[in-house]
Amino acid sequence: MCALALLTWFATMIAEYGKLFHFALGLSEVPRGHTVFHLEEDQIALVKLSRKRLSFILTTVLARATVQSVLLWYGTLYLVYTETVQDLLLNAVALKFVLEVAELLYSAFAPRRTRTFIQSLKPLNLERLGASHHDCLLPTFLLAVLCVMLALSYVFLLTPALEARSKTWEGLCGGRQDFAVATDGLGRLHYSLTSEYDDTGETELTSYVHRATDLLIKDAPPDEEQPWSIYVSTFDSLRKKVDSQSVVEAGGTRLCEDGDNQEGIDEWTHMGLQILKMVTHNDSLTDCASVVPYCTQVGIAGLRSRQWCPLSCGCADPLGGLLLDRVTNGCPAACSQKLASLAEGIQCKDGELNETTQYALGAKALFTQKGFQSKSLELLADRMLDQGCFAVAFGGRAGMDFCIGSSTLRVNTVNFRTVKMVCPVACGCDGSGLPGHKRDMATVGAVGTGLRITGVCEEQGWLNETRFAPHGAAGSGAPVFLNEEGQMYLYHGPQCAAGTIGSRWILSLGKVGQK
Repeated sequence: MCALALLTWFATMIAEYGKLFHFALGLSEVPRGHTVFHLEEDQIALVKLSRKRLSFILTTVLARATVQSVLLWYGTLYLVYTETVQDLLLNAVALKFVLEVAELLYSAFAPRRTRTFIQSLKPLNLERLGASHHDCLLPTFLLAVLCVMLALSYVFLLTPALEARSKTWEGLCGGRQDFAVATDGLGRLHYSLTSEYDDTGETELTSYVHRATDLLIKDAPPDEEQPWSIYVSTFDSLRKKVDSQSVVEAGGTRLCEDGDNQEGIDEWTHMGLQILKMVTHNDSLTDCASVVPYCTQVGIAGLRSRQWCPLSCGCADPLGGLLLDRVTNGCPAACSQKLASLAEGIQCKDGELNETTQYALGAKALFTQKGFQSKSLELLADRMLDQGCFAVAFGGRAGMDFCIGSSTLRVNTVNFRTVKMVCPVACGCDGSGLPGHKRDMATVGAVGTGLRITGVCEEQGWLNETRFAPHGAAGSGAPVFLNEEGQMYLYHGPQCAAGTIGSRWILSLGKVGQK
């Protein structure tokens, strides 16, 4: 039925093109010169036609042919993608009506004198067409064109559309239908049985979710060692798991290990790797090492990369270039804990230029992506590539954002890894304050040189036989200790170690003395 509708539509359009062709050919037969009309009995004959007027008329003919070509293409698509026979008939009639809109507008709004004049015009001379074999060859040629148009539309439009509908029907209604599927926070597919089944389907799908679903449709035996999906006993449990599990909750269950190195049940081959291939649109991925280029991306490809390959992405590397290292960004909670533990052992000393390069490259990559775009932070990352921590220390507001790991953009606040782990002094671990709020350390009064640390900064210790207990930290991250008399001392030294001189301590009340 669709082929018949297309045949009718093509024949109608060829007839319209034929009218334009005959009109243009008739105009070409009119002698050139000043436009002259001659009254012959009851008709008006066009005797001569000026070149300017001929050019104008042919331009309108070309414009009409262009409009008809566009209408031919979209009208064909309109018919090809019509689903039911009833709609097909209605659409075919509607297309015919569209072709008659111009005539309808002319009849309704053209002045009466104009309509009378045109009706009185004598038909144009088509001697050239009738004096040769063209009169017989043209219909034959148009019939051949009709057949070619019908064949091309059948091969390149109608057949693919029918195949797509067949596959869609097969995916929705074919094969096994007694299960429900959903993905969790790690992108893994879970399924639950809903009723008995008695049929299988045939589909050709490549993405992980499609392939895993297709195996369920075909009722393929599950692979216990390398599963494609995770079975959930009841549908209610499946719904609760999918509805409640967020990226953060999923990250809390993952080890700080790459998916291709985990022991036990191998979820990498048929889950992790296939999920990464799906979200990155890269079928050449083989292991976590090949996933690294996607780790710094903000979108779903980066999220899944950090979830399945946290070590390769740098979730636990304090000197790496991954700034999206939080659990909400896909890094497992175990990696965040490991990173925090490593950060505690970092000395109050800025890293060399070669140690800050990775952070600068990661910052430059992050702050050019949608949702994190910031020209000031991007420029600071560029300066950091050349100047290292010096650029952060004198980076003003952007430097302070780097240190606190947060920045307020136009419409939202974004969080990322702080630069403190590679530039602790620039961020004020020595008591100098954050960038943009630095103070001159030469003006800071010193406690007596006899004041020394006898323990470790992170633990309670003794200063000249006076007991001090840890009392949190200042805004710059410098540790604060409280003595037995309730006085607080702020440490701003280069490192927390036994034997540190007393000049590294500042009495919080502003007094200078010894204990």
